[in-house]
Amino acid sequence: MAQTIDQPPTAEKELADEIYFVKANIPVPVITNRPSVFSASPQFDITKVKSIEYIWNFGDGNRDKGKEVVHTYNEPGNYTLGLETQITENNKNKVIVSESEQIFVAQKFALLISDRVDLQEKIGSFVKLAREENIALQLVESYNSQSTFLSEEVLAKKLNELNNLIQKTDTILVWTQTGTGLNALTRYLQTKPEASLQNTTIILLTDELTNLQSAKRQYQQIRPREIIVVRESGISLPFLESQNIEEYKQKLTKGGYDFEIINERSNEIKPWRILSYTLNFLTEKGIPDNTLILILLLPVIATVIAFLKQVVGLSTLGLYTPTIITLTFLILGIKFGVVILFFITIVSLVSHKILKKFRLLYVPKMAIVITIVSLTIFILFSLAVLWNILDAEFISFAIFPTVVMGTLVEKVVTANSTKSFGKSLLTILGVLVVSGIAYIIVGGPIDFLFINFRFDFIRNFIANYPEAIILFVIINTLLGRWTGLRLTEVIHFQEIMYNTEE
Repeated sequence: MAQTIDQPPTAEKELADEIYFVKANIPVPVITNRPSVFSASPQFDITKVKSIEYIWNFGDGNRDKGKEVVHTYNEPGNYTLGLETQITENNKNKVIVSESEQIFVAQKFALLISDRVDLQEKIGSFVKLAREENIALQLVESYNSQSTFLSEEVLAKKLNELNNLIQKTDTILVWTQTGTGLNALTRYLQTKPEASLQNTTIILLTDELTNLQSAKRQYQQIRPREIIVVRESGISLPFLESQNIEEYKQKLTKGGYDFEIINERSNEIKPWRILSYTLNFLTEKGIPDNTLILILLLPVIATVIAFLKQVVGLSTLGLYTPTIITLTFLILGIKFGVVILFFITIVSLVSHKILKKFRLLYVPKMAIVITIVSLTIFILFSLAVLWNILDAEFISFAIFPTVVMGTLVEKVVTANSTKSFGKSLLTILGVLVVSGIAYIIVGGPIDFLFINFRFDFIRNFIANYPEAIILFVIINTLLGRWTGLRLTEVIHFQEIMYNTEE
C-alpha cells in the first residue's frame, strides 16, 4: 500500500488525517471470456472524508472507474491488477492509495477432490502442471484423515464452504479412496438443496473399471450430467490438452484409454436383485453409501472371526468384542483405534485389580471402572488437542465410536478376571490380531512406515453384488459343522501325533 498527498504539506499539516487502506476483492476463479466482478472495500470510515474515487488497471491495457466494476479477460495468464483510490479529505487534501496484486486468469476451471495421501506429491505436481497449461484447479483435500469415514466428513464440510465455486465449474475431478469423494458430494447436495450439479461432469479416477455399481448408485443421488470413470493414467495429458469435456472424451478414445461413462441409461438392475434395488432406494433417499456398505460388511466380519476361531483356533473373546473393534478400526482408522484399545485395556485391567481389594459388589465395581476409563479417554482427547496431535473436527467425529469401544470394558475384565496381568494382555493381543485380520479382509487401509496397501476386492464385490451376503450363511453353516482339529491344536499336538504315528 502506498499513500501520497497531491499538494505540498504545510507546517500545520504534514500528513494525511489518517492511514487509509482499501482492499481489492478479486473473484476466484477468473476465467477468460467470462465477466468477472471486481470490487473495492475501504477499510476506514468513509463518512470522515469528502469523496472517494476508484480507478482500476486490469493489467491487459484496460482501465475502469467505480467501486464495483465488471471486466472480461480475453487471454489467460498472470496479470498485475492495480487499484488506485483517490480520497478527498474534508480539508480538501487529496490522498492517493495505490494497491497492486498478482492474479491468475485461467482458460478453464475445475475442482479436484482428493484424500489420497499416498499420492499427495503426484497430485500436487498435477495441480502445478495444470496451472502451466492455464487451467485453475481448486484442490479440496483431506490428507490428514484417519479413515474414509472421517475423510468423507472433512470433504463434505469443505465443499459446503466452497458452494459458490462449485456452482461456477462444469468439471469435478474425484481422486479418492473407494467412494469417499462421491459420498462427500452427496452430503454437500443434501445440505445445499438449492445447489445442482446437473450441468457438471464428474471425472472419477480409479484403479479398476470392473466394480462400478457403487458409482452408479451415487450417480442417482448426485444427478450430474455424467460420470466418466477412468484409470489414473487417463487424467494427465488428455485432460490438460482438452478445451472441453467432449474433446477430452475424444482424446480418451483415440488414445486407447480405458474408461466408462455413467449416465441415466447405466443403472439398469435385473429384477431378481432385490438387495441391489433396496440399496439404490436407500441411497436415493440420502443415506450415505459408505454407511450402507458398512452394514453389509458385518456378515463378512462375523464370518472371518468365526473362521479364525473355529478353524485356526485364535482367541476372540466371543463374536461381539472383535466385531466392535473391527468396526471401530474401519470408522476411525487402525492407528487411532489400536491406541484407544490399548489405553482402555490397560486402564480397565489395572482399575479392576485395585478395586478387588475393596470387596465391592460386581455391578457398582464395573461402573467405577467404566468411569475411570471415560475419564482416561477425556484426558487423552484433551492432551491430543493441546499438543496438536488431533484436531477438534476429528475428535467430534471419533467420540461416539470411542465411547462404544469403551463399553467393551466389562467384557475384557470378565474374560480375564481369573488370569494374570500378562496372560490378560496376551488374550487382548490375540483379539487385536483377529480384529486386524478382519479389518484388512473387508478393505481397511494399511499405512504404516513403508507399508501402504488396501485389499478392496471383498468390499467392492459386496458393494456391487449385495446379494452375495447369502453365501456367508452357507459358509457359517459349514463352519458350524466343523469337527476337525483347529490349526493351533495341530501345531500344539504335533509332537504327540508324530510319536503316535511311530
